[in-house]
Amino acid sequence: MLARLVAPIFRLARGDHISGDSDYQDDEYDAGSTLEVTPSQDALSIGISTIVPEGARSEGSSEAGGDCLSCDIAALSSKDKDMSLCAEQKPASQPSVSELSLITSPGPQLPVELLYEIFVLADRQALATLALSSHTFHDISTRLLYRHIPFLSLPQSVRCLRTLSRNALLASYTLSFEIGDMDSLDLKRTGSVLGAFFGLLARAFRNMTRLTELSYLLFGPTSASLVDAPFKLTNLTASCDFDPSFATFLTEQRSLQTALFCGRYITGTSVDFNALPALNRVSASPLVLASVVPGRPVREVELCLVHPWLLNADILETTVQIMSYSKGPLRSLQIISHLTGPADIILNALAAVPKGLSGLEILALHAVSGSINNDLLVGLKPILAQFVSLKSLILISKNQYDAVHDHIITKTLASTWHAACASLECVSLPHATWVRNRKYGWVTLQDLERLLLEREQTLMNREKKVREREEVLDQEQRSLIEREHQLEAQIRELRLELGM
Repeated sequence: MLARLVAPIFRLARGDHISGDSDYQDDEYDAGSTLEVTPSQDALSIGISTIVPEGARSEGSSEAGGDCLSCDIAALSSKDKDMSLCAEQKPASQPSVSELSLITSPGPQLPVELLYEIFVLADRQALATLALSSHTFHDISTRLLYRHIPFLSLPQSVRCLRTLSRNALLASYTLSFEIGDMDSLDLKRTGSVLGAFFGLLARAFRNMTRLTELSYLLFGPTSASLVDAPFKLTNLTASCDFDPSFATFLTEQRSLQTALFCGRYITGTSVDFNALPALNRVSASPLVLASVVPGRPVREVELCLVHPWLLNADILETTVQIMSYSKGPLRSLQIISHLTGPADIILNALAAVPKGLSGLEILALHAVSGSINNDLLVGLKPILAQFVSLKSLILISKNQYDAVHDHIITKTLASTWHAACASLECVSLPHATWVRNRKYGWVTLQDLERLLLEREQTLMNREKKVREREEVLDQEQRSLIEREHQLEAQIRELRLELGM
């Protein structure tokens, strides 16, 4: 029964023609005609600005070419209202009238909650098509289409923001929003040319009351659009300037837990000490970290040293001292930098980490460029010896020809480092991850998986032998019981013969 109910839904999502009368033929959507129309590729590519709920369309959007692509679809469907497929043109897989009645008749229907779980599996194109089939499908599809708004081109972004700024209901569906990734929106280069765009963006943000995740990749002093927004974020990625306006916005985000700051730090910018009380994970440059880490429960930090000269002892020592004031306490540190300098300078800089953060549990070094050579690997041993509770060490390098990619060199690294740092339990390298097992010592995850499979097979064989032994014992017990019954019968016969 469930399969019969679900099948027509996916046929509608594919845009197959539906024969028979529709319960919504006289409604605004004119389902009998819209189901015959496949939205244009341009409409489906934007997806999120394709559908507008009934009774919520803005004025001036009823004509083709309006601010929302649903207008284009409606206009297209009205032109094709008299068109029908002949018998030879009908797809062989189109649903029948009886199938359609399963989802449109007042008879047995899937609950809305179950329909929602089914629609979650559909892509944006399928959701845009399903939204044109019925009122119920429209409501569910619209919520899903606007739940996550991905990066769009500039024309699509403008069209989407117009819809969100004029329709508070649609904007309230949005939980995750991505904007930017467009060089033309760098306000520093464009000046006031796009002032209207940022005004539109600010109005759209005012309606996103339930937004929790935001990727704001608009470079330059563009944070004014964020100030006074009603949403409460938990995750933020921002490339705008870290200026006083952005600091004001951060003061309003008391639920923010994870933040990635990619923008340029403006000298003199500071964040109120009582702001960001829930921040526990942050990625930023040293100057930004100095503004957001002290006094906050930050437990994970990604230190971005975008210039090779930033990886030196003085800068890293100062940064580590700043991070030590986290109330987390800080347990994980990842250093992202260019390892193009000599090994002794890099090791001298890394030696500053355990001096201020000896309680780290996870330490990662990500080489964006340069290489991790053998001298660097050998020199890490005395640095690791200064940590008291380090459990995991991660080394990442894009240079496939450096020492960290050499299987022969790295084969004994884990055991060598563990001799210096007894708490070390995991070493992750580009080609393998080594873990410490109490029984087998240092093994890779592949080896550990193989050992676990062998152990599992051994236990299964042992269980099989136990079952076989139990069967033998059961058989012997049944034989003994049968022998006991035979003896009892013989005793009764002897008693009868003896007249007892």
